[in-house]
Amino acid sequence: MFLLKNGTVIIHDSHDAATGVKADVRVQGDKITEIADHLTPKDGEEVIDCTDKLVAPGFVDTHRHMWNTALRGRHGDNLLTDYLVQGQTPFHLTRRQTTEH
Repeated sequence: MFLLKNGTVIIHDSHDAATGVKADVRVQGDKITEIADHLTPKDGEEVIDCTDKLVAPGFVDTHRHMWNTALRGRHGDNLLTDYLVQGQTPFHLTRRQTTEH
């Protein structure tokens, strides 16, 4: 059991709009059990300071060259969190293709 404190977390609302927010994330076993501001550590819980860090589940297919192809110039001035919030991950690209075709 551990608590990730003060990280940047990408949160989705009921309309699937995403935004990066500062939050704490509690993990028990292999499950995220709580995301909120200012969570208090429980007895025996390891606390990891994530200030100035992006907190996210494991990524799939993280080595991409999209900057050199169709997305050239689209996100050149964006931060990584801006890029991820806009849904430019393999999951979102696949979902968009499936929905449109």
